[in-house]
Amino acid sequence: MLVAILIVVSSAMILRSGLKTRAKKKREVSYQSIVQAYSRDFQPGTNRKDVESKLQARKVRILQMCCIEERSANADLLQIGKEDAPWFCSENYVYVAFEFMAQESHDRWKSYDSDVLTKVRLYSRLGGCL
Repeated sequence: MLVAILIVVSSAMILRSGLKTRAKKKREVSYQSIVQAYSRDFQPGTNRKDVESKLQARKVRILQMCCIEERSANADLLQIGKEDAPWFCSENYVYVAFEFMAQESHDRWKSYDSDVLTKVRLYSRLGGCL
């Protein structure tokens, strides 16, 4: 009887793991599709003012963060999902990141209309970590 219970529990755990993996892959495909759509709409070389105006027209909420790869200007983040967080964090958000490069000398904690878009990419950020 105990062996039968262990087999049923093990099978259920394997099935659940497979379903979670399939769902995660489906979400990742969706995230990539969203990033590709934004990449088509926002070409490198576009200034921050134009990018943010178009995003605001779409009524999307953006966050700003320094610094992903480009260190001279803040990036704009558009949240598109949330994934399971590792045990040591409470959040794992998925964003479309719009990375900009400063065109003039300025405080990297501030955003300037003249900053130029360099890249649109997928970005994940953990939060609430120990």
